[in-house]
Amino acid sequence: MNARWNREAAITELHRDLHWFLSSAAVHSSLPTIVDELWDLPPGFRQRMLAAHLLVHPRTRYALHAAVDVLRRMPPRAIRQVEEHRGHVAGPVLWQRTATRRIATADPTLFVTQPTTRTWNTPATALIRSSLLRIQWLLALYPPDGTTGIAVEIREVSDLVQDLLGDRKLRRVSPHPPNAAVRSAVIRRMPSIGDLALVGDAAQRIINGEEESTLADALLGNVLAPGKDDQLFELWTGLTILRRLRSLGATVIAGPWDSAVSSRHFAEIEFSGRSYFLEWQRSYWSTPVFKGPGRYATALRAADLNVSSLRPDFLLYDEDGTRAVLVEVKFSAREEHSPDRAGTIDCLAYQHDLETASERPNDVVSLVVASSTTATSSTGEICIADPDALRSSEAVVDQLLGPTSA
Repeated sequence: MNARWNREAAITELHRDLHWFLSSAAVHSSLPTIVDELWDLPPGFRQRMLAAHLLVHPRTRYALHAAVDVLRRMPPRAIRQVEEHRGHVAGPVLWQRTATRRIATADPTLFVTQPTTRTWNTPATALIRSSLLRIQWLLALYPPDGTTGIAVEIREVSDLVQDLLGDRKLRRVSPHPPNAAVRSAVIRRMPSIGDLALVGDAAQRIINGEEESTLADALLGNVLAPGKDDQLFELWTGLTILRRLRSLGATVIAGPWDSAVSSRHFAEIEFSGRSYFLEWQRSYWSTPVFKGPGRYATALRAADLNVSSLRPDFLLYDEDGTRAVLVEVKFSAREEHSPDRAGTIDCLAYQHDLETASERPNDVVSLVVASSTTATSSTGEICIADPDALRSSEAVVDQLLGPTSA
């Protein structure tokens, strides 16, 4: 079998798994707090990320184009209002009121008139303008600098917003949105404006910090999706392992995402009365089950080089320190490249490095997850799995939890 990893299918799985993953951690804190701690986001980054997500969302562009079409076809509203003029007449004269005012003011040149004025200052245009101003605030938060990627999309949105706000029909319109009852009536009569109003509402939630739903939407959208296939494949592998263990009856908990906890696990797992911990991008020497320094660090120190440590993509170990699994994830879109062989070489390096450990579990094995391979998955020092085997092979489960897991 030579199964290949599919990016589109993986994104679908990743969205579902990431939603579960964050939801399981939500018992510890609010979703915004979890996201800030999960990604170690600097102050203001989450708000800028949400602004970018909303600005490039397809519904935003659709709503702006719909607003352009609505304004193009919108006629002015004719209103008649009473005005006073001195020395000239503008519109039909209200003679009875004119006579009364002339007596009251002793001014024979005064005229009370009621001209018809054409205006676009209506509840519909007020709703459009207020929504645009909210989007404009997001553009100030995330200015479209740069010439590639997301900046180009945001600049197109920025141009649309500026063109709309500069339209003569909106220049003298109230910047305040109509009340709820009037808004509902406008949207019922002109549904296209409702699309823009929803975008404006989402922008206002970001402005106010009321962003739970928008944040979840962003997380399940494209803003935080890894840009490269190898990064996406690595994250997909970690969450697929957790999904596989859950299907066997394991309890999987994300985190804990507590700022007071210095050591954060990718996940904690309870299975058959035993506890396991899954680490992501951490050196095995930083875990309590291995004591170094290891052959790699020793060789660097002897050569007077800066000491560093080897680091598998994932590390699974049990609470007793009796078993550890080094997981190496390898992706390649090139037909002639062998990600399975490259992963095996790395795992052999880890095993060799660990041979001088003063403390280590009795059972240390490796799992290579390759984007494509013809290997047959089997337990042993190194097990090789393709995406399909990771999801279905019993050998993978045995390699992760031990042969007695079945």
